[in-house]
Amino acid sequence: MLKNEIFIENAFLPAGSGGEIGHIYPATGEINGTVVLGGAEEIRQAVVAAKRAAPLWESIGPTERRTRIGKLADVVEAWEEKFRGLAAAEVGMPTRSFAARHK
Repeated sequence: MLKNEIFIENAFLPAGSGGEIGHIYPATGEINGTVVLGGAEEIRQAVVAAKRAAPLWESIGPTERRTRIGKLADVVEAWEEKFRGLAAAEVGMPTRSFAARHK
């Protein structure tokens, strides 16, 4: 069963003001999880958090920003198989349809 939560400012929100919907797995037509929907309140919270974080992000300079973005890319690459599985569940295709990108 897939499950998601809204993530804003280092916190998971298990519910959103937009409610939630069932995600239908296209391969079977069955519900395989729920999707939490954010609404105006979550958008407001995210904008406030982004505005609060912007000065710090700007202050660290381009070299440190590049380093941090590189670390994020490393995490995404380390989780490649999990992301592939999630993408397959989202669209109802085999994981092999999401070919690995080789360097």
